[in-house]
Amino acid sequence: MSDPLPPPGVLVIPEFTGPEKKNGPLPPKPEPAPEPATIPFVGMVEALAMPETPIEWVVNGLINAGGLSMLVGPYKGGKSTLLRILCACVATGHPFLGREVLQGRVGYAGLEERFDDLMRHFRTLFTGTDEAMQNLAMVSAGDEWVPGKLEDRFDVIEQSIDRHSLRLLVIGPIQDLIQFGNTNDYAEVKTKVRGLKRVAERTGCAIMADHHFNKYGVGRNALLGSVAFGAVADQVFYLPFDKEHGVRAFFSDQRVGISIDEPLGIDYDREGIGSDLGPPPERLKAAMAQQQVLDHILEFCAEKRRTRDEIVEALGMRRVLVLAALQRGTNEGLLEMEGKGVKNDPNTYLSVSVPATGNVIRFPEPNGRE
Repeated sequence: MSDPLPPPGVLVIPEFTGPEKKNGPLPPKPEPAPEPATIPFVGMVEALAMPETPIEWVVNGLINAGGLSMLVGPYKGGKSTLLRILCACVATGHPFLGREVLQGRVGYAGLEERFDDLMRHFRTLFTGTDEAMQNLAMVSAGDEWVPGKLEDRFDVIEQSIDRHSLRLLVIGPIQDLIQFGNTNDYAEVKTKVRGLKRVAERTGCAIMADHHFNKYGVGRNALLGSVAFGAVADQVFYLPFDKEHGVRAFFSDQRVGISIDEPLGIDYDREGIGSDLGPPPERLKAAMAQQQVLDHILEFCAEKRRTRDEIVEALGMRRVLVLAALQRGTNEGLLEMEGKGVKNDPNTYLSVSVPATGNVIRFPEPNGRE
C-alpha cells in the first residue's frame, strides 16, 4: 500500500540522509600536498657569519686529515718507494719533501707487495729511530684480507682505522682494492672511489692510494682510466720520470691546498731513500751541492725580486736543480715567494736571509744587463 498523499497545499520535504548514510562513511580528507623539495641554500649574510673550518694538515699544504689523495705514476716508477718514505716521515715527525708533518700512527697496506720486500725498505728508513716512533708504524702485505663485497672492504678499512687510531693510511694500488669493471666508466669510478673518500671523511684519517699511468698520455693526461679518479680525490700527485734530467718529477692538482705547478725533482739512492730523508753518506755531496745553489739564489735575490726564469738564466745551472733549491729555500723561510705562477703573474722571489759568506758571487742581470 502506497503512502497517503499529503493534504492539498502542504509541501513535504523528504528526510535528507546524506551520502554517509546512503553510501557508507565518507572518504578521509586528502593530506595537504608536501612542500616541494628545494636546494638547501644558505643566505649570504648567514654564510658570511659562519666561522671557517680550519684545515688540519698531515703534511703541510699537501695532505689534509679526512681527505683522499692519489699518487699517480708509471709502473715500477717509484710510487711505492715514495709512499713508504711518506709513512716513515709521519711516524717519525720528519719533514716530507721539506714540509712539516703532523706526527701520528700510520698504516701501510701494499696489496701487491711481499712482506719481506716491504721490510727491507722500512728497516732502512727506521734505522736509528727510537722504539716509540717504530710503534707508530704498521705494515700489511698482500690482499688475502680483502673481502669479496666492496661495501665490506670499506667497512674493514674504517674499522681498522678506528681500532688503530691511524692518522694516515697508505693503501693500494686502488684498482686492486676496488676492482673496477671498467676504469674508463666515469659513473662507476666516481661512485666507487667516493665510497673510499667517505671512509676518510668519517674517520678523519688521511687516506693515500696509488694508481698507474696509461701508456700514451703525458703529465696530467697520463692518468689510467676515467678522469673521475682525480675528480673525487682532494689531491692528485704525479710522479713521472724526467728522462732529460734523470730524476722523477713531482707535481700536483689540489682541491685542498695549493697545486704544485712547477715540478720538483725527486731522486732515490740505492737504498730507496729520498734525498730529503737522510742524508746517508753517499748523499752528502748532493746535499752540499744543493746548499751551494741555494746560497747563490739567496745572494742573487737579495736586493730585488726575481722570477724563476731570471734565476735559472743567471745561475746557468740545470733547471731542475735550481727549482729544487728554490722550493727548499721557500719551505725553510729563506725566500719570500709572491705571485700566482701564471703568465701575467709569475712567481717572484726575494731573499729573507742572505748567506753569511765571504765568497760572494755577483750575478749579471738577465739578457746581458750588468
